[in-house]
Amino acid sequence: MVFKEFEIKLSANNRIEQIKERLFKFGFIQTKDVIQEDYYFDIGKILFEKDERLRIRFEYTPSNKLNYCQWTWKGPRPTQNTDVREDHSIDIPVDQAKNLQILLERLGFEVLVAFRKVRTRYKLNDSDIEIEFDEQVTLLHESKEIPMGSFLQVSLESELPEDTNINELEKKLWDDYAIQLGFTGKDRINKTYVEIALELSKREK
Repeated sequence: MVFKEFEIKLSANNRIEQIKERLFKFGFIQTKDVIQEDYYFDIGKILFEKDERLRIRFEYTPSNKLNYCQWTWKGPRPTQNTDVREDHSIDIPVDQAKNLQILLERLGFEVLVAFRKVRTRYKLNDSDIEIEFDEQVTLLHESKEIPMGSFLQVSLESELPEDTNINELEKKLWDDYAIQLGFTGKDRINKTYVEIALELSKREK
């Protein structure tokens, strides 16, 4: 699977139920409810410094059964303030997931950061707009589990034309969705989960 994504990330701490009520009110339908564990691999910080990401995602059912695995490379963002990036993903058979992790380690890759989250996904009928609610995002740091918070992501999941006006797209997602859900500018998060996790990891040293 290859596509380009654009998203707005927002802090949703302490407002989870309120925001979910508004989502249903606006006609969004829940399409997914899973537990995800994301492991980001790197050699030193070579990929990180280029703003690229190499991730293995393990996806579990709410009853904690592993039922999906995906290997993803994400390209760099054009700027640090917008999240439009190329995304290449390969679905991995669940019984081969650990072998992939071993292969990366044999090639010299190590886990840069890892975290777990409860992800609920919502879609609006006849629209490419998707909203993902990530609750209980938790950094998996050595033997510790460190809370990162809860977040909401408003995204356009489709192949963006080359002439897409990013500023207009961002304004549409912000005005039509983020504001209507009760968010303000102070809720905007411009850092990625990896950047947030690395900052927390550094504090733990």
